[in-house]
Amino acid sequence: MPEKMPEKTSRSVRWLFVLFAVVMLWALWSSLFSGDSEESEEISVTRLYAAMEAGEIGSISVNRKDFSVTGEFTNGKKFYTQVADIEELEKKAVEKAVEFKTEKSSWWDRLGGAAFSIIFYIALIFLVLWWFSSMAKKSGQAGQIGILPKEKSLQAEKSSARFGDIAGCDEVKEDVAEILDFLKNPSRYSAMGAKVPRGVLLTGAPGTGKTLLAKALSGEADVPMFSCAGPEFMEMFVGVGARRVRELFAQAKRVAPCIIFIDEIDALGARRRSSELPSHAEHEQTLNQLLSSMDGFRENDNIVVVAATNQPEVLDPALLRSGRFDRKIIINLPDIKGREEILKIHSRNKKVSGDLEFSEIARATPGLSGAELENILNEAAILAVRRTSPF
Repeated sequence: MPEKMPEKTSRSVRWLFVLFAVVMLWALWSSLFSGDSEESEEISVTRLYAAMEAGEIGSISVNRKDFSVTGEFTNGKKFYTQVADIEELEKKAVEKAVEFKTEKSSWWDRLGGAAFSIIFYIALIFLVLWWFSSMAKKSGQAGQIGILPKEKSLQAEKSSARFGDIAGCDEVKEDVAEILDFLKNPSRYSAMGAKVPRGVLLTGAPGTGKTLLAKALSGEADVPMFSCAGPEFMEMFVGVGARRVRELFAQAKRVAPCIIFIDEIDALGARRRSSELPSHAEHEQTLNQLLSSMDGFRENDNIVVVAATNQPEVLDPALLRSGRFDRKIIINLPDIKGREEILKIHSRNKKVSGDLEFSEIARATPGLSGAELENILNEAAILAVRRTSPF
């Protein structure tokens, strides 16, 4: 379910909008109905005729609908009154050479004169309404204005990778053999009352094949895998990451047995520290939700969480305790034999000279990871194309 913003914030936003709407309506009313009456003097009909006799009236404007009269003295001051006989007033104005005008509707004239103001205020109100609506739909602002939007769910995928696609880490493949057997035959372990590790933490230098090993585990077990990265859970708004973790584990339980693979878990599971910063609060809530979700596994959930990191030393101790990531597998850089096997695997889809000795390349590349060895072969293929190209 979407998470609503705090009630106090919601109430403040509503009052802010109500205040804005009141100000706009007041401005619109003022532009339509604020006539000159506040600056005009109200006079009697007797004084009006007396002033006309004395030549003190400059102009008169009457409204035949409500018998109202407005006008201006010769000294510039304005007045207003109401008469019973407009024809008599008009005759007297003609006799005294006073400018006489007839208004069909003072309200309509004011409306016509304020047409631009009306359009402007209405457009401004609709613009503010649109702004509030759009802000409520944006995930970036949803934590403070509106509702957190429903995000696209992660999709479980079947992996085509196999252990035969991995070289240089034979001991690691043996370490994950029991995890593989658990995913294939979970009933054998439950019948014996055995608890297979729920979490496997893969650590090692960049490019040693941690992600590939997780994919191969999924492919060998023939179970779906949810693949995500630690930074994907982190947002500046508190509660977003925790919700994503809950949704991920809920989806995994629906398709179990399966694997949840979290790459770069150090971004999500770094050691907690006391701070008032919102980003730290979000990190702690997300990590707490991950810990709670892993504790919430039942014996028949058949879910294995595999995580990878290059910095295991920064992980929170609660994440590494027994019952969570209680299996730590270190993937070291390949030795000379491993490098040779890796080169052979990555040369499968390349045209290779018959006299090429992979052992010589392996001997000349100590300390290189599998990803770096793959890049060497790729660069060699690019150079070969460049040398044989007619351009």
